[in-house]
Amino acid sequence: MHSDNGPEFIAKAIGKWLDQTGVSALYVEAESLWQNGYFECCNLKFRHEFLNVDEFESVCDAVWVTTNFHRHYNEVFPHSALDYQTPKLFAAVQPLARARQT
Repeated sequence: MHSDNGPEFIAKAIGKWLDQTGVSALYVEAESLWQNGYFECCNLKFRHEFLNVDEFESVCDAVWVTTNFHRHYNEVFPHSALDYQTPKLFAAVQPLARARQT
């Protein structure tokens, strides 16, 4: 399992569970863009194009805008690392590509 060390990861509880299941964890070094590029890119885009731009009127407004941002990022916005496909399209095509290779 590959993960960052953030507090939202609840590292102690997950670490205990991993020990019980025999799975080892590979943690990313703090602020290591090269080890966690996909998530760092997503977080950077979220911060620059969303958090630094929008002001929210309420928690409900923030949830609604966040949901729409993530939908756009995953279903509409083409990613250069995915040959200019959306993550949703890329994920849908990958099982087909693997099946053709076998």
